[in-house]
Amino acid sequence: MSLGFTAAAHRASLSGTGGISWNLGLYDMMAIIGFDASNPMVINLGANDGNCNYHYLEHYWNFDAANCLVDKGWGGVFIEGDAEKFQKLSARFSPIPRVLLANSQITPSTVLDTVLGTLTNVDKTGVEAVSDRILSGEVDLLKIDLDFGDCDFAEHLLTKVRPRALNVEINPLFPPPIAFRQRFTDSSFKRLFNGSVLHWHSGCSLSAYLDVLGPEYVLAQVDYDHAWFIREDLTTNLVRVRQGATLNTWELWLQGYFCDPLRPVQSIGNLKSQLDFRSWPEACMPRHGEKANQEDLQKVLASVRSLLTKSGAREVPRHSREVLASVRSLLTKSGAREVPRHSREVLASVRS
Repeated sequence: MSLGFTAAAHRASLSGTGGISWNLGLYDMMAIIGFDASNPMVINLGANDGNCNYHYLEHYWNFDAANCLVDKGWGGVFIEGDAEKFQKLSARFSPIPRVLLANSQITPSTVLDTVLGTLTNVDKTGVEAVSDRILSGEVDLLKIDLDFGDCDFAEHLLTKVRPRALNVEINPLFPPPIAFRQRFTDSSFKRLFNGSVLHWHSGCSLSAYLDVLGPEYVLAQVDYDHAWFIREDLTTNLVRVRQGATLNTWELWLQGYFCDPLRPVQSIGNLKSQLDFRSWPEACMPRHGEKANQEDLQKVLASVRSLLTKSGAREVPRHSREVLASVRSLLTKSGAREVPRHSREVLASVRS
């Protein structure tokens, strides 16, 4: 597998596991994507205590891309539900112009109102500049790391906000094309705070996020248990930096998570599952370039279903299939006839 990078194109950076990575670093990524340099703007769902943690001597496992950008003069909306963490966040960010804060235990149905509610803080210096960008929907970065039902929050916010890029926490245990998606519920929220959340039973896999984001966004990079998605219309510079190389979802997952040297070390928390998660990707993509065996793939799916069912999960149709089904039903009743098209094209036309 060719990574398509050269030393001249970018520099080594800190990965999500605290090691040196040849993935694009935060500042390089945003420079390549491009942003409004006169009024750069971010929305941060799960701002923690405001720390950046972009250094191997810090708590690098809590690296926060959005918090780091404040150090570079960015503004935006920062939301944190934990009162103790918010107190530290407020002490760090309150004096900074164009940085609006909210201490709120948000849900998918309240997240948009919470973001807009911060814009009413008329006493905050620079609130107009933040309001202009947020209300236009054109923000530079949306970062989501809430640990419960994250895909649901993205789905709700993207009805009104059109970020240039998303930096999100993922559940990397589920290799593409397995789409695992934890739905937000009050019980999942409570389990988060009493420490009973199972790692393999939370968050969203890469394929689940791709289902939610649709054709308007493409996967740009995987940083262990975080991923970068950028708007499809902004990929030109990224492809240029990669010297024309286009990596698919599977290759990016292998490069960013599965081949990370610390992956085996950090998997001790998964021992409760009594399952060797390495068996999943090895069956999906055998070594030596062999094609996946359908029987092995069915065993993987059976293993996934068994594990999640024991944890109380239930299987539902993929999001794109649900949309297509409703579209077919609506148009057929109106006398329309269906012609073959790529499913992503159908979703794009539905959204527009």
